[in-house]
Amino acid sequence: MNCYAGLPVYCEQVTPTEYARQSIEDTEIAIVDLTNSVLDDTKLTLREKRRSLRRLSRHHADIYHRHFSDMI
Repeated sequence: MNCYAGLPVYCEQVTPTEYARQSIEDTEIAIVDLTNSVLDDTKLTLREKRRSLRRLSRHHADIYHRHFSDMI
């Protein structure tokens, strides 16, 4: 356990810049995982899966182009 200004600290402190980077990175990982689970879901039709990819391309174009652009 570390101390910060005399108070116990139970996690590693990060700079605001590092926090922002981790936030963006973790969000991207979660979106990719969610999209993969939608694409792997056997209960969804091909039309529903395509609709999901189109929404992703509109709302998160950068993530779509890095991970899923060759799927539609």
